[in-house]
Amino acid sequence: MQSSLLPALLALPLVAAAPPQEEVVGGWLAQHQDPDGRWDCDGFAKHCPVEGPCAGAGDPDRDVGATAMALLAFLGEGCTAEVGPHAQGVARGLAWLCSQQDPKTGRIGAEDHPHQLHDHAIATLALCEAHYFGGDASLQRPAQLAVDYLAGARTEEGRWCVGEADTSMTGWVLLALVSATEAKLTVSPAALADAEQWIDGVSAQAEPKITAMALLGGFLVGRDPAQHPAMIAQADRLLGHLPKGEDDGESWDPELWFFGSYAIYQLGGRHWKTWNRAMKRAVLEAQRKEGPHKGSWDPIDPAAEGGGRVFSTATFTLCMEVYYRYARVIGAR
Repeated sequence: MQSSLLPALLALPLVAAAPPQEEVVGGWLAQHQDPDGRWDCDGFAKHCPVEGPCAGAGDPDRDVGATAMALLAFLGEGCTAEVGPHAQGVARGLAWLCSQQDPKTGRIGAEDHPHQLHDHAIATLALCEAHYFGGDASLQRPAQLAVDYLAGARTEEGRWCVGEADTSMTGWVLLALVSATEAKLTVSPAALADAEQWIDGVSAQAEPKITAMALLGGFLVGRDPAQHPAMIAQADRLLGHLPKGEDDGESWDPELWFFGSYAIYQLGGRHWKTWNRAMKRAVLEAQRKEGPHKGSWDPIDPAAEGGGRVFSTATFTLCMEVYYRYARVIGAR
């Protein structure tokens, strides 16, 4: 495994002026955290002003995923449980995630809902990153248990899926496994091999989100586009699905924009220049500027209904943190 998913925090200089994440992470997301540390996916509006509660509630069973996504956004700003103006909020969020873990199986969240594995993968990523960046030894065991559960959740075919179909969880699984490797946790070689096999299996996939995940996955497992021309073809396909800000519910896909931004940033050059221009314009134009929703993003894309405003806001924030959150995984260009 020749990847470097989690380099030294803020190792690269900004390639563009920092977008207004502080208002998002320190504003809307911080204001909508429950006292016990969670982000209540469907009940966050209880923290809004009485005269103007926020819309965009998600499903009540997505609190694990919503909390993990919000924590990733805070971690992306350099906040840990020990460092930053929101250290207490991060600490509470991590403690709540750990409280949702089965100490025997390592599973985070209840197992009786269809999004459990997807949300567990995101929660595993959050624990691994918090352990890596914060150096909190108390997170080592829950992070390791979460990684072990994730590695054991593959189907007999070596896939991570719900029912008969692969879902977007595979990209989050790969991020979590590589993060765990960087955090010096024990990761099943077979699980990593299966993740790499998935990359090969979907390399010609036409669905944009899967293309973005496969491209990023190629970088994460140490592949160089010079030796793997399929990666250039994937980047070319993604340029045909540039982020757009139209409020039509079809052009918006926060996960696609995140994975696409993260993947194409690795490639740089004309691909990144084209994608970055479109992504910045679409994301910043779509951010709410007034009222109780100020600093957040509406969950209007087809896949966002379950995650609601918390998921949408955290994911778009991660899009804008690509500039400085992660160094390029196979070296600067």
